[in-house]
Order: sequence, then structure tokens, then C-alpha cells
Amino acid sequence: MAFLERDDRARYDWLDGYTRTFIERDLAALGVDVSASQMRRLWTMLAHANGGIWNASQLAASLGVSYHTVNRYVDILEQTFLVRKLPPTSRTSASGW
Repeated sequence: MAFLERDDRARYDWLDGYTRTFIERDLAALGVDVSASQMRRLWTMLAHANGGIWNASQLAASLGVSYHTVNRYVDILEQTFLVRKLPPTSRTSASGW
């Protein structure tokens, strides 16, 4: 496991291998039909957007796909317990709460 590795490079290599295997092999074994390269790019984008405001359209534009595809891919990652979507915790004046 990554946390048992002694140095940063070994941790990175372990995590990279894990996500690559999951996306390229395990999702297909589960019967999920997705582009492995797009899923991998989305995975990286989600890591960089961690804690930010969710904007599927912005991610879709960067990937060159529709926001429906991004939402579908994120739903797959959520259903396979790789990501968790959290609802907002604060009220905004624009929503009238």
C-alpha cells in the first residue's frame, strides 16, 4: 500500500499503478464501457479540482466531451467508491436560502 512506501516516488508509483489498473482493467471487468484515456484525464482533473465548486461543463470543455459524459464518468467513479460528491454546506444569497 502507498502509505507503507518509504519515499515519495515509490508512493507515487504505487498510486499511479493502482489507478491505472482500476481504470484500464477493473472498470472493464465490471462491464463499464468508458474511454480509459478520458477517464484517466478526468481522474487527474478531479484531483486538481478537489474541494472546489463542481462545474461539469468546465471539465467537459477541457476534455472535449459533453457535460453528460463527465457526469456519467463521475457517477461511475462514485459508484465504485473512488470519489465522493459532497453537497454544499453553506447557504448562498443567490439561491435564496
